[in-house]
Amino acid sequence: MIAVVIAVTLAAYLLAYLISQSTLKRIIQLTGTMRAVKKGNVTVRLDPSGNDEIAQLMGGFNQMMDRVDALMEERGIRPPDQELGAESPSGSDQSAFSVKKKFLHSCML
Repeated sequence: MIAVVIAVTLAAYLLAYLISQSTLKRIIQLTGTMRAVKKGNVTVRLDPSGNDEIAQLMGGFNQMMDRVDALMEERGIRPPDQELGAESPSGSDQSAFSVKKKFLHSCML
């Protein structure tokens, strides 16, 4: 009887661990992508895997970034990695600041 209780407890623990690792991995991926956007890379997208709330969040993030791309294109603003002679998005924070400033200014017009 005690062996069955221990086996069920271990199985439940293993299942909970695997589920939490899968969830944590996707949250870390989303956080990393958001950091890339913060640095000025507006071309990044996520691969929303699964059918849960985190997958919906990832899909919503992609839709939001598609809208940001459309607004930037509408306003004639290019991200730093597409401007001639500009540094890559992993370069200085100044280029990211410049794109954000141009984008916000053009949206206010």
